[in-house]
Amino acid sequence: MNDFTVTLTAETAVRIGDAFAATNQVGIELNGNPQLPAGTKVRVTVTVGCGAKEADLLASRDELVRVTGLSAGKSASIASVPNLPLGKKAWNTGAFPTDLPVSVALQGFVSNTPPGDAEIEVLVETSTGRQQWSPGEKSSITVKKGLEPRDKPDMRYFTVNPNYILHAGQTGVTVSFCATGYETLTLFRNNEEVQNWLTPEPENKIILGVFPVQGQFPETEKPSITSLYRLEGKYRTPDQTVVRDALDRTVQVISPGWNRIALPQGSPVRLFVANDFSGSGSDRLYGIFKNGLGTHALYSSATGVDAWRLEPGDVPQHMATSPGIYYKNKLWLIGGSSVDPDSPRNEVWCYGADQSWKRKGDFPPKMAARTGHACLVFQDTLWVIGGFDNITAYRDVWQGSEVSKGQLEWSELKHECEWPGRLNPAAATWTPPDGPPEVWIYGGSKDPTSSDPLRDFWSTGDGKNWEPRDESRSPPVPIRPDPGAPLASALVSFRQPESSEMAEADRLLLMGSFRELATNGNGKVQGNRIFSFLFEWHPGTGFWEGRPVFDGWQQFQGQNFYMQAVVFNRFLFCWSLRNDPKFIGRLNILVSQ
Repeated sequence: MNDFTVTLTAETAVRIGDAFAATNQVGIELNGNPQLPAGTKVRVTVTVGCGAKEADLLASRDELVRVTGLSAGKSASIASVPNLPLGKKAWNTGAFPTDLPVSVALQGFVSNTPPGDAEIEVLVETSTGRQQWSPGEKSSITVKKGLEPRDKPDMRYFTVNPNYILHAGQTGVTVSFCATGYETLTLFRNNEEVQNWLTPEPENKIILGVFPVQGQFPETEKPSITSLYRLEGKYRTPDQTVVRDALDRTVQVISPGWNRIALPQGSPVRLFVANDFSGSGSDRLYGIFKNGLGTHALYSSATGVDAWRLEPGDVPQHMATSPGIYYKNKLWLIGGSSVDPDSPRNEVWCYGADQSWKRKGDFPPKMAARTGHACLVFQDTLWVIGGFDNITAYRDVWQGSEVSKGQLEWSELKHECEWPGRLNPAAATWTPPDGPPEVWIYGGSKDPTSSDPLRDFWSTGDGKNWEPRDESRSPPVPIRPDPGAPLASALVSFRQPESSEMAEADRLLLMGSFRELATNGNGKVQGNRIFSFLFEWHPGTGFWEGRPVFDGWQQFQGQNFYMQAVVFNRFLFCWSLRNDPKFIGRLNILVSQ
């Protein structure tokens, strides 16, 4: 291994201040043994800590940082390293077919972490073959972080960690801050004062605070409800006018009932429960999300609530709202959009262990391109049910099986089922307590503009023979009490927790937003009020039993179009879509009592 030295190119003072201040710069230069073999490539990775710890350089992974590189006088392309653990951010120079020295500069950032020494890691690797890199040598650089002077009092940082809690009253929260120029700082929790700090020295008005304070009671802060923390600073102007500044931070506590959260990556479009493609062996909740610019990307989380990470691979943007499913250790996007009735497609895409999206062929010629179809996995095959193609509402069922090279081989199970053609039906597979597995569908509509949504239930064990699940009434009322006309609905099945007395039994739930049915001289008509309902199927009685949903999910003032749900980490996740580019959805999480 060649000997490398890592030195600072200039005296470095990382300041908490203007994000574009020229003084905010860390320079790194690497000088190596000049006797490098011909054709040697060099790769440099720079890693910094991200958080509110004293040894971290940045406050979060979202800090604005400009990273540049030079090698033998030539500029280098610097890329952010994906899939890092929490608390780390890194940049990679890629392979340089040039000789050392190499220099890397981090510029234009705000540290926003406590003053002190921060440690930066630098890994240098060499290669003489194709992607066969040396183990590398890692060096550490210590940089000094200081406070940039300000003309008036300012709160330099205010963090609450963690900001999401999965189980009420069980996780400790730490509040930390740095402020300059104030006479006093006061911390409030849900409008109640919990701690007060005074300026330690009149000539040096720097207040560094942490709550809870060690040695004081209580020593731990474990919120049992979603809590708002407010830091309020007070000072006097030369004319003795009292001025107060305040910052707020929220800790979202996932508690029994419905929880509605906005995620920084944007609006949920599709969720999958899948095994971790990075190789950890555990399941994660994967999701396609739309950001404020209308661009879709794939993220995943170990909890489904926090610590979402951006996954490699470019999501095919035209397929982002297509029905999707996890099948054969891959994420699949099948056919046209779930919300855009004017874009029927026959394409098939998947995302696998190589962490990239690939097109895996099309539907066979006899299988029409479509939108608004249902997709599910049943008995180790992938099913497509119904859909719409600008004119026709389909009533067919197709079955796909993975063959060589990840391609799907399609066969038609039934061309015209007993139920009317439809798009966007709710669909799920489940296993009754005393019977074989089944596929159930509910509702949908005959066309995208229909004002008379379907309200019927059907089930099958083979895709060829379908049994109605309506009550024997005319007109049939599939649910009692009657919730009304479904604006959007989802079926979801899940297995009871191991600790439950019914741990071996699946449960089948129906959820949706429904418009009331009113009575006039002509019979039942749709009213104006909209309700959220959650029902559970009871095979023994043959009835759907209503369950309270409190505030429920977003109702969108009656403009629901498409709803889906998955179960992960013992939580029920629900989301909705609309055919509206400006629509921003929320992720709704139900936690059982």
